[in-house]
Amino acid sequence: QQDALAEATINREKIRLELQQVHTHSDSATLISAQIELENAQQHVVNSEYELQKSLDRDWEPEDLRRQYERALKAAQEGLAIAQARYNDALAGSGAGSLDRQILEQELALVDLRITQLQRDIDPLLKLDVERARLEVQKIENQIAAAQLIAPFDGEVLSLNIRAGSQAEAFQTAIVLAQPETLEITAELGSEQLNQMSLEQAATIALRNRPEETFRGTVHQLPYAFSGGTSAADDDDSRVRIRLDNPPTNLALGELAMVVITLEEKENVLWLPPTAIRTFQRRTFVVIEEADGQRRSDIRMGIESETRVEILEGVEEGQIIVGE
Repeated sequence: QQDALAEATINREKIRLELQQVHTHSDSATLISAQIELENAQQHVVNSEYELQKSLDRDWEPEDLRRQYERALKAAQEGLAIAQARYNDALAGSGAGSLDRQILEQELALVDLRITQLQRDIDPLLKLDVERARLEVQKIENQIAAAQLIAPFDGEVLSLNIRAGSQAEAFQTAIVLAQPETLEITAELGSEQLNQMSLEQAATIALRNRPEETFRGTVHQLPYAFSGGTSAADDDDSRVRIRLDNPPTNLALGELAMVVITLEEKENVLWLPPTAIRTFQRRTFVVIEEADGQRRSDIRMGIESETRVEILEGVEEGQIIVGE
């Protein structure tokens, strides 16, 4: 019994030292540092996107400088991915450390009880053994849960980029889900078009397979860089999302649509087709047919669309314009 008591005393000291080590390593400094690094990386991506957008808006800026902004944005996005991975590791390590600490505390309590019982010549109780086993099971269950992908909502699987037995990679899309009852129209647009758009703009929608019907809708999401910081879009979501006000009940997933967004509208204006307008050496003009021949007249344009251009100055109603 004296040998068993001495062995239990040694085990207690060993567990006490291990517990002290866990307390040292479970300091939140690592997690806080990873969180600060992640926030800095997110801000760096926002700043890089802002600088690139300013460069795109400056038509006169050299292409080489614009490429530098694009490379800077790509580097910032890669840095964000690394910072996110480190933060996830720190977060997981923090949770595991808490369970390890609880297990060691139970082991320490068990050894203390064993020492007391040896001193009293009483058999060990099973309660602490059961609690220690429960914590072990909880640790394993948490590890299993951390390896699962759980859908955030009920829906329909659109694409599956992973199969049974393969390994999922961080920050890579594994499954794409959709909610058929809340379908919306998405489009990838260039910066020139996005600069003219804003949230809640009205849209007229015609479905490709039934063009005789039109529906009303609104722009409810823009890429973050073009939304003035008010969009709920992820930083890497570059799509415009348009929601139908009263979608038809037979709307099908994957249908193509033509969307018209009116940026500006005027009535009773003088207009010409774009083919009647000419440019030469920084001049914008039209050719007017008169009784004694043709003459050029410089014009000032207003609203422009693909089929009509508003004429503010340079042409009068009733004049004959020679097209190209």
